[in-house]
Amino acid sequence: MAALEERIAYLEGKVEEQSRSVDGVREAADRRFEALLRKLDALDQKLDQRTFAIVRELHERTDTLDQKISRQFVWLAGAQMTTLLAVAGAIVADVLER
Repeated sequence: MAALEERIAYLEGKVEEQSRSVDGVREAADRRFEALLRKLDALDQKLDQRTFAIVRELHERTDTLDQKISRQFVWLAGAQMTTLLAVAGAIVADVLER
């Protein structure tokens, strides 16, 4: 009977060692996971900041392009109006000559 008790005590010791080892591995994995989450949070913040900067730059470029197109439209409308007046003037002059 003593041999059986010794063997059970030996097995209990081994199981306890394994349990401590598993706990250690679990704690190490938890620490690594928490470190990974912190790094992902930092990366997420950097991406948010970069995205905001890109969107701001895109708005600035769009505004600049809008202003340029508006100026060109004014010039185009002016040229068309001048052409219309010139053609209308030529037609009126031709009608008055007859």
